[in-house]
Amino acid sequence: MISSNTVLVPVDLTEQTKEIATEVLNIAQNFSWAIYFVHPFSQEEISSERDPDQSMEELLTSMRTIFSNSMIQGEAVQGDLSDVVVNITATEEITLIILVHDDIKNLQYSTVVGPLSSLMEKCSTPILTIPDINKLKNLRHIGLMSSFHPSEIESLQVVDDLFNHLIAIIAFHIYTKNAEQVNAQMQQWELDVAGNVSSNNFKFITYHADDVLSGVESVITAYHLDLLVITSIAKSFIETLFSKNILKEFINHPLITPTLFIKCS
Repeated sequence: MISSNTVLVPVDLTEQTKEIATEVLNIAQNFSWAIYFVHPFSQEEISSERDPDQSMEELLTSMRTIFSNSMIQGEAVQGDLSDVVVNITATEEITLIILVHDDIKNLQYSTVVGPLSSLMEKCSTPILTIPDINKLKNLRHIGLMSSFHPSEIESLQVVDDLFNHLIAIIAFHIYTKNAEQVNAQMQQWELDVAGNVSSNNFKFITYHADDVLSGVESVITAYHLDLLVITSIAKSFIETLFSKNILKEFINHPLITPTLFIKCS
């Protein structure tokens, strides 16, 4: 049985997995996360010399020795990455899914975009994509891209809870025109948030830019954001604006990462 407040981390059990697992557990200690590693494997791997179950047990033993006070579980499961993860989140209480780019690229996908798109369609669990696990070592500021939608208020609460109320969260909106109207909307949304979420960790800003993507870049730089949150509401808005796959734009962008995707109810 998986414990509550558990973070699910798919791994491919290659040489670099131990290093990535160590960094994930270092981060987990800061926010009281339990970690559940899962290794989705194919029929071809069963036929190879490597035993998935044995490899997972070796990883768990190693991590439990280093992090004796942490709750660490894991299993190897035959199947496609997205299907395995969706099945686990459907039956267990998973707080967060972490996809470390370098450690899932061998799991039947050439890029992280494939499994992320599939997971966002099939499950409601927040998904954190990380190109480099070291980028989360000194997490201090989180930015949430807002469209002033009521559902995004719950997303703010989710993010604050997820990081154990320890990280400053900046809710921001990028606009290209109608400054007065946008600022009035932000003021009203801030009041709506205050009426529904009890936290002192939030800051609210509007930012003028020529386009949304350059605006996000500027906010990340100006406010030293270590992690960007994109809700499904904001994702739909941007995709409508750009008429393109925003997942690929943001995941592959050298600045706008790590990225946390939250599906609004």
